[in-house]
Amino acid sequence: MAEENTKEKKKEQTEKKETGKGKIGRIFSLRFLLFWGGIIGAVLVASYFLVGRITGSSTVSSGEEEIVTEERAIGTIYSLDSITVNLAGEGARRYLAVTFFLELDGAEAMKEVGELKPFLIDSLITLLSSKRVEDIDTTEGKNNLRREIVAQFNERLVRGRVINAYFGKFLIQ
Repeated sequence: MAEENTKEKKKEQTEKKETGKGKIGRIFSLRFLLFWGGIIGAVLVASYFLVGRITGSSTVSSGEEEIVTEERAIGTIYSLDSITVNLAGEGARRYLAVTFFLELDGAEAMKEVGELKPFLIDSLITLLSSKRVEDIDTTEGKNNLRREIVAQFNERLVRGRVINAYFGKFLIQ
């Protein structure tokens, strides 16, 4: 009987070696490799995208070029007088008190704005008094107003141009 047990054990051991079902076989089984390979792959992919998001860098494929944006220098700043206008709309009377700073593209534009200042302020008063509170109350409304002012001023200027308009004071009451 003891011989039969030892024969059976030897037979099982040779079968395990042949079929790969021993400890080493279990460690390197296909199911085990797929499970841990999937976990490691998921961690690597997640860390790749997470590090890119934290550092603010973007991924660029080898065929694409990365575009580097340069900060531009601020142009000449021209301060306009404070302007107070009644806003358009029904109901209660509301007014807007605002101060503007214009960013110009050079000294020639500054000289031209100084010469045309009465006309520019008149067009600004006309534009502002046509606005309702709902038009300029939001950030988007203020940005739209800024673009309209720049476009209107650039229509009048010949030698220079307005790059941007900045609000120094913006009070709706």
